[in-house]
Amino acid sequence: MNRSAKLFAVAVSLALFAFSLASCAAPQVVARTLPLKSDLAIVIAGNSHTLAVTADGELWVWGANDTGELGLGDNVNRIEPARAGTASNWVTAAAGRFFTVAINSNGELYSWGNSGYGGWFGVNAPNTPVRVGSQNNWAFVAAGSSSTFAINTDGELWAWGFNELGTLGLGDNEDRAEPERVGTASNWVFVTAGEDHTVAINADGELWTWGANDFSQLGDGTWTGQNLPFRVGDASNWVTAATGGSHTMAINSDGEMWAWGSNGSGQLGDGTRIMRERPVRVAILDGNTRWAAVSAGISHTVAITAGGEMWSWGWNSSGALGDGTQTASDWPVRVGAASNWFSVSAGGAHNIAINADGEIWTWGANSLGQIGDGSWTGDFQLDNVYEPVRIQF
Repeated sequence: MNRSAKLFAVAVSLALFAFSLASCAAPQVVARTLPLKSDLAIVIAGNSHTLAVTADGELWVWGANDTGELGLGDNVNRIEPARAGTASNWVTAAAGRFFTVAINSNGELYSWGNSGYGGWFGVNAPNTPVRVGSQNNWAFVAAGSSSTFAINTDGELWAWGFNELGTLGLGDNEDRAEPERVGTASNWVFVTAGEDHTVAINADGELWTWGANDFSQLGDGTWTGQNLPFRVGDASNWVTAATGGSHTMAINSDGEMWAWGSNGSGQLGDGTRIMRERPVRVAILDGNTRWAAVSAGISHTVAITAGGEMWSWGWNSSGALGDGTQTASDWPVRVGAASNWFSVSAGGAHNIAINADGEIWTWGANSLGQIGDGSWTGDFQLDNVYEPVRIQF
């Protein structure tokens, strides 16, 4: 297998486990007791909208749609899953605050909705997919609040959108309406974008960050923002990461999870609510716990162990932790008793997950129908879902 093919394979593997406003998920590096099932869907949570790409390449969407982020040709919210178009060749997608990006099997990248930057503004935002550029070798995509990042089969990282805080990593603070390459490296395999900061991992297992740093979410020991990639520590065994509103999570090949940044709601999971300027290890559940996947919302975190258990921590007023309460936790709390969870994506304050049987479950905030179970009534408090509910389409 040549180098480009290897990078593509890694990127597609990562895409199959895609979290968002920062969606992130883990590649099959940390050994699991659950088998990989190629017929599983890919699930993605945005700020207030939700996506699923099926094994058949169909894209299903629900939730907020004020700016056309569902890609249905209108601006009407959906409280149950609706199929976006008739295409059946989608392979992965990502959800920003008010927009969506997706890649099809031809390596083409499309976007729709209102990114606020990068060419789509207000009423001019498209509510159906519009192709980005002419490249046909895109392999992985991530969406931040108002920025987009994509990796192609050559291992190049490209960025566009909001950049006032250096979020794009281009060495300046000017917004970009079209994709621009980040540096000259051609060994990027993973990227995730938060509210205003970005984290990427290269083929050597190095972790790099840039963008806003007002809560030390870059992990460099300072509060100073960076508009160029900055390496975090000297470890070279990072396999995945997740970016929240102002916090960062990362898992290494030993199954250890590390966290840094904002921690006012306990979203770092280290048993405190102390902001961390450098990586600290997430609370150890027992001596054998190995983490396999993680995703971060604005102020909460959800993760899956190698044994398929799901745990969550942080802010919980809207039920984001899925433990049936509204109580925040600075320590991991288990989501149900199931041990067959496979992938999870955290949105602003809701989550979507899939288990090894291919069942899709959602929970948390439901103010705009983002849970997708049809239960939305317009009551801000009563609509929230405090434990996982199954979604079918």
